[in-house]
Amino acid sequence: MPLRVAAATAAGAALALEPPGLAWAPGQALLALAFVQWFVLLHECGHGTLTGLRAVDRAAGRLAGVAAGIPFLAWRRVHALHHRWTGWQDLDPTTAGLAPRARGRLHLLLVDLLWWTGLPLVSLHDRLSNSWHLPGLARLLPGRGAPLALNLAGTATPWAALAWALGPVRLAWACGPALALAFLVEDQLILSQHEPVPQRVAAGARARPLAAREQVAHTRSLVVPGWVSRWLLLGVEAHERHHTHPLVPGVARFERRAAAFAARIPPERLAARGAEALQADLRAFVARCCDWTDAALADLATVVTSAALRAALERAFPDEPGLPGALRRRVRARLAAFGAGLTGDAAAAPAREGAGARG
Repeated sequence: MPLRVAAATAAGAALALEPPGLAWAPGQALLALAFVQWFVLLHECGHGTLTGLRAVDRAAGRLAGVAAGIPFLAWRRVHALHHRWTGWQDLDPTTAGLAPRARGRLHLLLVDLLWWTGLPLVSLHDRLSNSWHLPGLARLLPGRGAPLALNLAGTATPWAALAWALGPVRLAWACGPALALAFLVEDQLILSQHEPVPQRVAAGARARPLAAREQVAHTRSLVVPGWVSRWLLLGVEAHERHHTHPLVPGVARFERRAAAFAARIPPERLAARGAEALQADLRAFVARCCDWTDAALADLATVVTSAALRAALERAFPDEPGLPGALRRRVRARLAAFGAGLTGDAAAAPAREGAGARG
């Protein structure tokens, strides 16, 4: 996926740098697509779910942050606080600005102007206030001022070098419209995720962070055609499920693939369990396996309940390109702990499952 996004960026940039004409407009569309997808990759890297390798994900996150215009370190820290305090509007740093308070007439007029004109400034404001505002970041993340400042400088430097090499006007002409298009898309994501869903307000009182499943009541997802999810948004629109399983890479993508795996199971193997139950087991299995915790992996015995399902997994995992290699090895090792012969009969499964759970 990162290579595909990098290719779209290179192709879009080559076309966008052409003089105005037939090539320039497709270049803007390609660059806009790439900017949105760099943001999605930034999100995956922030959660450590792009490859599952910490050093690789953080290096890729810094690259994605430059392309998306969002300093990776600041975004990762603020986004972690967002997941901790989702549901508490005045404690979540990404929604605290929307908490009830007195607002001046000029502020309200500006909000009305943005709402009625559709100007894509929500994403810009989100970047500036949550990722680039160093004094605010220093207050939010005490003791991290120097690393944050270095990360901000490292993110800005490549753009400054481009402006010096191309000239600010040419750079704005090459990237400006694409950024505006990308912000239009990202605005829909930002505005749909937690607003205007009812939120709690602590108002200075002591508050308890909500558990992941409790956060769903304060979160919502966009419903888009499958091709939009697959080729444009890369599954990032499934925000409710993301908050339920924040460490599952590409939740929507994995659920679609899990359902496809289950659909390929031969009909004769569905005698013990119905197709819908088997698909539900497989979706749950993928979600639990991608949770990156030993507790979740040790609990596979409560999810893998049939020999047919284990056989499907045995066939599916070796060919799954989106599943990180390290995680795939851990999953397969845990499956092996159930005992030899993953395709054994259902009668012998409980004994092997118990052994796997203890292992």
